[in-house]
Amino acid sequence: MLDIIKKSIYLGLGVASVTKEKVESLIDELIEKGQLAKEEKSNTINLFFH
Repeated sequence: MLDIIKKSIYLGLGVASVTKEKVESLIDELIEKGQLAKEEKSNTINLFFH
C-alpha cells in the first residue's frame, strides 16, 4: 500500500515538472514573437503555479 502511495506522489511530481517546463517553453515562444515582455515571464509563470 505504501508503495502505491509513493508511486502516486512521484507521478504527480513528474507531471507537475513536465507541465511547468511546457508552460515555460510556451512563454518563451511568446517572448520571441514579441507578444510578451521578458520582464513579465516570472509573473506569468506564477499565475499558473501559485
